[in-house]
Amino acid sequence: MRPFLLAFALPLLAVRCTPTGDLGPADDTADTQPDDTAGMGPCESGLCQLTVGAIDYGCHQPDDPQAGLRATSAGAGTLEVAHWMAQPGCCPTLAVFALQDLRHGTIEVTYDASDDDCECECELDFFYTLSDAQPGTFTLTANGDSASVTVE
Repeated sequence: MRPFLLAFALPLLAVRCTPTGDLGPADDTADTQPDDTAGMGPCESGLCQLTVGAIDYGCHQPDDPQAGLRATSAGAGTLEVAHWMAQPGCCPTLAVFALQDLRHGTIEVTYDASDDDCECECELDFFYTLSDAQPGTFTLTANGDSASVTVE
């Protein structure tokens, strides 16, 4: 990378919440969202990549009645998420990504479970935190499951 490009790119890497993507036409949310996005904080475009932390997983225990997706508030802008029986596997390298869409009231989570070379097969339970979320009530979705969550 050329030195002047590197000097330009480094400050961009320090941004905690970078608006991404295209929200499409504004008229599809006109009934529920204001046209002015000035009060949306660090995600002025309405899309914000959330910080994912404390990732853990394990095989679902057959006697555990929990199933599906659940999130609870863990303080300002933070959610603790449990996704029971999220997908089959055994011992993957797990990466979790989350995008909050302020205009559509959603938080979409995707999983990347790779390098799962162990010799067992089970339904995996995933546990992680999401932080840097904007406050409000949202529909959280992951791997086809969904739950309503309130971010403080």
